Amino acid sequence: MVGAGIAGSVVASRLGENPDWTVLLIEAGPEEPTATQVPAFAMSAVGSELDWKYQTQPQDTACLANGGVCDWPRGKAQIRLAACKGTKFKVLWDRTVLSWVP
Repeated sequence: MVGAGIAGSVVASRLGENPDWTVLLIEAGPEEPTATQVPAFAMSAVGSELDWKYQTQPQDTACLANGGVCDWPRGKAQIRLAACKGTKFKVLWDRTVLSWVP
């Protein structure tokens, strides 16, 4: 599997429950840093080495202060969207998902 985001980790864990299968989970970035585990500090990952730094195509009605180009944060760390967006899935990950991983 490629991508240790919220869904990728869960799918890899479920596939690994089959004793006849071997599952390899690959992620481009490191483990989620401590700072991004606190939702208030999650935005510190935006624009850092944890962010792919994607941008949208120029728009006529959005992000006008940036010439119509919007930043589109996408993380490259385990739980990558949570790392860049501060989502509330972090609580689910710690309590539930880790209990599924052998």
